Amino acid sequence: MEDRFMLDTHIFDAILSDKNACDVFSRGHKYYVCHIQKNEIDAINDPLKADKKAKLLALINKINPEMVPTESFVLGFSALGQAKLGNGGYIEDLRKGNINNTKDALIGEAAIKNNCVLITDDDVLRKRVIDLGGKAFSFNDYKNKTY
Repeated sequence: MEDRFMLDTHIFDAILSDKNACDVFSRGHKYYVCHIQKNEIDAINDPLKADKKAKLLALINKINPEMVPTESFVLGFSALGQAKLGNGGYIEDLRKGNINNTKDALIGEAAIKNNCVLITDDDVLRKRVIDLGGKAFSFNDYKNKTY
């Protein structure tokens, strides 16, 4: 069984919504994120969501995933010093020409190239990662060990 997992951004929301979800992160696996996930949470600027943002950031600290660089640099999405100058590898196959899928594509590519199983409830992203030879599970499958 794989023990390296890349967490998609919305999985942190799922964990907050599930009182028992934090228990599954004590299995001794290694967890990873890239700057994209943290940046998306940091970008929450709505004062009405300040409490949720604080809880999400605290959750990231509790799970303590290792930060890995994205495998490609995409202008307007990638952070200097936190992205590799790759050849674009899987980006186009993952975003399928839709620039709105760029963040997901960067996360998916990082999961594939770092031999991580992507945990995501985005069915389209999960299927694309699998089609490209990566591994991906839904949060429910991970949580219930049905993989």
